[in-house]
Amino acid sequence: DAMEKNWGNPSSLHPIGQAAGRLLRQSRSRIAAALGVAPTEILFCSCGSEANNWALEGVFAAHPAVRTLITSRLEHPSVFAKAEALSKKEGDRGVQIHFLPVGEEGRVCLDGLPALLAAGPALLSLMLVNNETGVLQPVAEAAAMARRSPHPVFLHVDAVQALGKILIDLQSLGADLVSFGGHKIGAPKGVAFLYKKTGLELGRLVEGGGQELGLRGGTENTPYIAGLAIAVERAVSERAAFSARCER
Repeated sequence: DAMEKNWGNPSSLHPIGQAAGRLLRQSRSRIAAALGVAPTEILFCSCGSEANNWALEGVFAAHPAVRTLITSRLEHPSVFAKAEALSKKEGDRGVQIHFLPVGEEGRVCLDGLPALLAAGPALLSLMLVNNETGVLQPVAEAAAMARRSPHPVFLHVDAVQALGKILIDLQSLGADLVSFGGHKIGAPKGVAFLYKKTGLELGRLVEGGGQELGLRGGTENTPYIAGLAIAVERAVSERAAFSARCER
């Protein structure tokens, strides 16, 4: 129905575009309601990898005082490769990378994290559930350490593999940015979203348009976003049943 009736540009003023714009706003509100956040905290993009790149690049672009990234070698390649690229930038734009060690059970070891956080402002990026092993990572513990830091610490969480599998409470998670993908939960391939906590300044991903709060220019893929909204609602509502099937 969205492909046939709401294919217009949602930023346009003509009737077909306005209909697409209404569907876009409704989809954003449905996703926000399913996750218990504000619609303005949902930013659409093309995939989880793009959401991860946007989070990392966006924090460093908007916060010049932050020049340290703390992460692990367990992360998705979109985080790991972006970290290496950021570290190779010249001069003041370069970022210092610290990789947290990994234990025998595939969990990130946080023993050295307080000392790293005490050294200065930082961006901490950890995945919630590993995309290869399924191991749950100690994000809540890391968030608590970040809150106790004497310096500003921004927390990005890659939750692409977690949505619909475990309970995700964005209010209590303590993250500033959280990446979500579409096709992992049955949405069309090529659509995703980034949760951005209200008040957080984030650099623009794409210049040249006012879409996504002015942070990602370009015409939104309204039909895919409509499919994403339905997929998110189902993933959240059916999570408990999914977990019960897995336990059996």
